[in-house]
Amino acid sequence: MEARWEQFRADVHNILREQDRMLRIKLEENQASRRTLAQEDELHELQREEIRTNFASIANKKEAVMRGEPVDVDEVDPLRLSTRKRRRSMFGIGSEPGQQSAGHDTGPSQSVVRSADDLNEEVNDNNGAKDASGIPQSNHSRGPTVDLERIHDKFPTVIRLDGVWVEVSCAVCGANESKWGVFKSLVSFRTHHTSRHPLVHFTGLGFCTRRVVSDTDVQKMKEGREPEVPIVVKKSWVQSQAQTIQF
Repeated sequence: MEARWEQFRADVHNILREQDRMLRIKLEENQASRRTLAQEDELHELQREEIRTNFASIANKKEAVMRGEPVDVDEVDPLRLSTRKRRRSMFGIGSEPGQQSAGHDTGPSQSVVRSADDLNEEVNDNNGAKDASGIPQSNHSRGPTVDLERIHDKFPTVIRLDGVWVEVSCAVCGANESKWGVFKSLVSFRTHHTSRHPLVHFTGLGFCTRRVVSDTDVQKMKEGREPEVPIVVKKSWVQSQAQTIQF
């Protein structure tokens, strides 16, 4: 009887010892996992801090751009938002109205990026070359870039295309401004068309309607004076959206 009891006690002892060993192994594994998770958490926090820093940097640069100030780009800028003071805008139509004296012909102007539409142009500038219309080209189809001539800063939607002075507007809804202001480039019209009229497709510059400006009005606008035929009333972005639905 005593021998059987000793055997039973030994068996129970072995079972409990094995269970204790397995639990100890699991505890060690859990501790190792916690250390790994803690290291990952620390890494993630560092990454989040870097992201927050980049967000703040981008926000500061955007505010500077909107104020018309030059912006320097560092190596870690994820959006590569570079502007240069008095930068030449190859595809711009004009700068802010009223910046120049109305009595002087400004000719093809040089300006600092000032609006959210121009931010789109800045981002696109880093995504590839563009043709004269300001539309990005693929690497294999890059050609020479051509500056668009702008008639005057007071009339940012009047440009010279194919040797003719024309007023441009959206071919679908007639818009020539967004909620940020008057479109400053053909890239802005292209961006508007892509976002507001995604189901309507044009080739080339078909997304812009062109109204030929008379020689008399050309001369007046070059001098900063109002033309005989008024510039088309600018549409708000809300109106443009409503017309898109009707279209």
